[in-house]
Amino acid sequence: MKVIQEPWDEEWVEYVREFDYEGERGWGFCFDCEADGTIDYDGLADCAKSKLVECINGEVNNRINGEVKSRKVVDCGVTTVRRFYRHRLIIECDCGEEVMCDRFTNPCDGCDRDYDSAGNVLAPRSQWGEETGEHWTEVLADERW
Repeated sequence: MKVIQEPWDEEWVEYVREFDYEGERGWGFCFDCEADGTIDYDGLADCAKSKLVECINGEVNNRINGEVKSRKVVDCGVTTVRRFYRHRLIIECDCGEEVMCDRFTNPCDGCDRDYDSAGNVLAPRSQWGEETGEHWTEVLADERW
C-alpha cells in the first residue's frame, strides 16, 4: 500500500447580502456578493436582477393566488459564510487500485482487501466478529447503505 493523497482540510469564505422581510429574521432574499457587499448585477439571472432592484428599493412584489402584494424588506448587510471540506486519504492498494479511505471500512474494488479510514489493511472478513459473534455482513450493512 502507498499513499497517493494525504488527508487535508480546505476552508473558504463566501459572502451573501441579505434582505429580510420587515419584522422577520432569516426570511427573505440573499445574493452572493463581495466582502464589501458589492453584488455582481450582470452575473445574476434576470429574475434575480428584478428581485435585487426591489430589495434595494425596500419593497418586494410577490404574486399570491394571482394577486400582487408588496412587502417591505430590510437590508441586513453582509453575512460571512465559512465552508469546510475534508479531502480524504487516497491510497494505492498492493493490487494497483486506488482506494478512498473515507469510511470505517473501505474495500478495494480490485482485490476485495479492506482498509480502515487511516489506510491500514484490515484482517480478512472471515475473521471479523470472532470476539463479538457478529458476522462480517453486519459490519458492512451500516456502511454501504
